[in-house]
Amino acid sequence: MTTETTDLPFPGLKGVPTTDEAQNRKEFTSDQEVRWCPGCGDYAVLAAVQGFLPDLGLRRENIVFVSVIG
Repeated sequence: MTTETTDLPFPGLKGVPTTDEAQNRKEFTSDQEVRWCPGCGDYAVLAAVQGFLPDLGLRRENIVFVSVIG
């Protein structure tokens, strides 16, 4: 695993360590149960985010998501 930094297409990610190892969606999922209100659409948002994270090439240990209810 390399620890490089890359200028990514998102300004807020400048300098975030990247990896040259292939990643997949499963690496960005958790064994924790996700519970949102049915029909709110957050499941689709979560699936979309988990789908594009591997393409960014960011190291998993440098990513965190914080969300609130409401």
